[in-house]
Amino acid sequence: MRTNIEGCFAAGDIVGAPYQYIKAAGEGNIAALSAVTYLDKIKKNSKEEK
Repeated sequence: MRTNIEGCFAAGDIVGAPYQYIKAAGEGNIAALSAVTYLDKIKKNSKEEK
């Protein structure tokens, strides 16, 4: 999950209750996909600047 800090993503117990392992695993997946999307966007923007 995206945070208010650019390029920083959070998952699991740090994002709030309920504290369950399956919730943490699902949020970890969301955070990973968000991070990949963010990195792809940065990569695309850096290629366009060249």
